[in-house]
Amino acid sequence: MVLVPRPPRPVPGASRTHRAGRRLPRHLVGRTPGDPAPRARAPGHVVASLGTFGSMATLARDHEPPAAPATVAVLLAPVSFYLGLFLPAESTARHLVLGTVFGVSGVLCGWRALRIAGRRRAVRAWAWVGGVICLLGLVMLYWQVLVLVTGGAFPPPFWSPYANR
Repeated sequence: MVLVPRPPRPVPGASRTHRAGRRLPRHLVGRTPGDPAPRARAPGHVVASLGTFGSMATLARDHEPPAAPATVAVLLAPVSFYLGLFLPAESTARHLVLGTVFGVSGVLCGWRALRIAGRRRAVRAWAWVGGVICLLGLVMLYWQVLVLVTGGAFPPPFWSPYANR
């Protein structure tokens, strides 16, 4: 005779479906009728987690639409590309700082949009477009800086007006 352990009994209220077969809202899953109602939290509200380390706190995740950083990346892409095309003889440091800020911001926005896009193909496509064009602008800008710093030992890019000296 083989004894088979009995499966554990379900916790009251832990079912994801109601008795009528409808799905319960997420905030009601696992609650019993006597539990107090959960309090609403504002975005960015600090929630204390009483896990292993009772005093640690975590920030509640903000719900950011993934199209927002993708749009920012696409809007920053032409600016980054334009700043990477030519390195001016005057105010080179300011041009370099602006190009770096726009390019890095566009790449990071595109990366952020890719991370939170999920299965949204249009958002992922535009995030890739914006991120790649910003990265291309950064590469173009720093290629010219490398030519300037090495005094022409590094070959100038083909689009540069100084390439055919």
